[in-house]
Amino acid sequence: MFNEVAVLVGKDGNTGSVYDSGMIVIYEKKEEGWRVKSKIIFNLSTSNGMGAVREKMLMITEDLGDCSIFLGKRVDGIPYSVLKKSGFVIAEADGNPEEFLDELVEMIIESKEKEAKRRKAQDTVIEPIALEKQGEYFINLERVQNNNPGISSKKILQPFLKNKPFRELKIVCNHIPKWIENELMTLGMKFEVKKLTEGEFEVKVYNQFNDEKTLVNR
Repeated sequence: MFNEVAVLVGKDGNTGSVYDSGMIVIYEKKEEGWRVKSKIIFNLSTSNGMGAVREKMLMITEDLGDCSIFLGKRVDGIPYSVLKKSGFVIAEADGNPEEFLDELVEMIIESKEKEAKRRKAQDTVIEPIALEKQGEYFINLERVQNNNPGISSKKILQPFLKNKPFRELKIVCNHIPKWIENELMTLGMKFEVKKLTEGEFEVKVYNQFNDEKTLVNR
């Protein structure tokens, strides 16, 4: 698992940005350590438009073969969207990649294990689940509704928003519920929306009026 890492590097050999030309170096984990398996020239010219950039990135993902981790100094925009949609784990770090590949993979494995536990928990409940940091909660609304056909987003979220003391609620969904903006305004809560990929959004809700004494994740 995760025996290969594709690293975007610049001319100096350190991690590079998707906005600069460079080289994608595919590292493979062997018994003796990380070894270079192959290299791909990387140059995303925008002169032919964003459609051409997307096509180029799709070709690159095919060239990466079984690799499922993409590392760069800066990975966003169309390259991020294409990689994410293709199932890559995307990481950002600055420096010589050979110095932290082991640490990176360990962090990804740990994150995947936590995500698997969180998904398992989410499959059995229809309300946001507590995260490690006190007062923070998470819910994948699409997954909950898929596992519980017929239940509305309002029925899932409204009781939590009205009754549960919390600082921050992260909601992952395939569309923004129409009712939620007015509900949050009525409750005096702030929120922000971030587009993760095509058809996937993250809504962060911030509760300004929580009672600090009752903020205990349950």
